[in-house]
Amino acid sequence: MMTTTLDHTTDRIYTYTYAGQESDIVQRVRSCQIWAVQSRAEMLIALSEFDYLRLAETFGESNTAGWLARETRIAPSTACEYVGVARQLPDFPLLTEAFRDGAISYSTVRYLLKYLTA
Repeated sequence: MMTTTLDHTTDRIYTYTYAGQESDIVQRVRSCQIWAVQSRAEMLIALSEFDYLRLAETFGESNTAGWLARETRIAPSTACEYVGVARQLPDFPLLTEAFRDGAISYSTVRYLLKYLTA
């Protein structure tokens, strides 16, 4: 398989030829990325339900972000961001479905939510 890419920073065109093992590696990377996006979508949908049901108090935390940071060992700022996005997903079912399908990334969801809720 041959792929041509334009590097926008240098305006150079690069052509790559993938044969055999290289194309398998590329396909694995692509499929893992889709899986990662779909997994994050499912996690945020579950987090939305967790937050709606106010389950953090059941686990000794005063809020969902605190519970998420402790439970998953992510930075508190990341936990707050995830909870903010998760709370908005139910209001946008088409966006949520595209995210869940892996058609759009978390970054795209975050970007679009800024404008959909403005």
